[in-house]
Amino acid sequence: MNAQKHRTALFAFAALGAILVYSWFIMTRPKTLRVGFPLYVLRQDQRILDPNNTELVYHYYLLENLAVGLVRDSSQSPSGYAPGLAQSWEHPSPTRWIFHLRPGAAWSDGNPIEPGMIAAHLESLARDKHRHIVYLKNLRSATIQANDVILDFSAPTNDGLIHELGLADAALLHPDNLTKGWSVTSGPYSVEAYEPGKRLVLRKNEHHSEPTDYPEQVELVPFTLDTIGDFFDTVDIDLLKVPIPTFRGANPKILSKAPQVLKGYPTWIYYFHFNPAKPFWRDAQARRDFLLAVEDSLEGFAYSDLKRERQLIPEGYSGRLNGRDIAKGNPSGRLKGKRLKVNLLPSFSDGAPIREALASGFSRAGATLDFHFASERRPSGDDSDVQMSQFTGNQSDAMGSWQFMFSPGHGDLTHYRPEVEHLFGKIMAADSKANREVGLRELHEHILTEAYAVPLFIEPGLIAASKRVDLSRINTFDMRLRFYEVQWK
Repeated sequence: MNAQKHRTALFAFAALGAILVYSWFIMTRPKTLRVGFPLYVLRQDQRILDPNNTELVYHYYLLENLAVGLVRDSSQSPSGYAPGLAQSWEHPSPTRWIFHLRPGAAWSDGNPIEPGMIAAHLESLARDKHRHIVYLKNLRSATIQANDVILDFSAPTNDGLIHELGLADAALLHPDNLTKGWSVTSGPYSVEAYEPGKRLVLRKNEHHSEPTDYPEQVELVPFTLDTIGDFFDTVDIDLLKVPIPTFRGANPKILSKAPQVLKGYPTWIYYFHFNPAKPFWRDAQARRDFLLAVEDSLEGFAYSDLKRERQLIPEGYSGRLNGRDIAKGNPSGRLKGKRLKVNLLPSFSDGAPIREALASGFSRAGATLDFHFASERRPSGDDSDVQMSQFTGNQSDAMGSWQFMFSPGHGDLTHYRPEVEHLFGKIMAADSKANREVGLRELHEHILTEAYAVPLFIEPGLIAASKRVDLSRINTFDMRLRFYEVQWK
């Protein structure tokens, strides 16, 4: 009996020990932030993405988590910007900027980030093609003095440069990133594992300068529009930037199941742009007639979270036009008898009322619309007349947005770049914030007056989340997937 009690006691102690060990393991192991992400938009090899061409917002979001530049934008800072690799900066002359580097900066593997590598990277940005880079094109040299990076420009360069240096496009890349992968990075995370199409696991960079209370591990969980409806239902997920528009597919189901939904400020803008391969659309009056027909079609129209928008910069942001209605005047009749092929985004296949409103309005202008569905990038040989696109960005400075839209070879408005180049130069050379704002508005008004693009709607972004996460650091004015801004509750 005593032996039996002894064995029972040993078993009980062993069981208690196992429970304590397991509890310790559960409490001390790193929590994994599970994020819904369309892995199919990434490269299917270890390069993962092309930092020279962040074509989709998902490319941009991921790059922001993997790399950091001299500065970064911050909604918590009075200036709108915070230190990155540089701890401070100054502008001693119109053509010179000095950045004082943060001591002890290191790659995610612990090796030091050499100042010379930062200078060489900035000079490469001046030479290479990037979607958002414009100020650095005038960089004459980047030199090192002690722990400072000195940037000298060939022309006066205002503080729009700070915004540009905070973009993901300007972030510092490790030599391996372009060819081998992202296991060593400068940013908040590095890549721990990547199985193309299946999973992407990020590990916190312990050498990064961000606050330390962000998730140690992030797993990007793949989804398609056919599988996304399982999130927050049969598939556990912590974070999902809800694909816009809100009315599409399974979104209503997702929003009803998610324990938390964070709604951002309206910044997603939908617009039409023209096919410059068709001579008809090289006529500004034809484009303006199209704009007037859209205005007639969508007068008073609203659907789901979409609201009518007549500009390409959201209300309250730099470069917004105040009280100016561009869509005025009488049509010339150029659309009469025209049959126009209109490519809507595939996500708008559920938006029948939108098609009906446009068809009705253009019928009054004497034109017939044939609707098709195609992605934002017009395929080679496409014979559509207009293509719907969607756009958002860091709207704290409109210059990056315009550079993206007019970027040579990529942007929707690249055909018109020669017509606005002088306005780009005027903005970049402005000697004060007030004059720079005048230039931004002049560019915006020119784009709308010439009808290079025709605004349609604006919509807020939505982030759905589990009850495990605290979203209080997420900036609701851009709603980007910055995993380092997420905290555990």
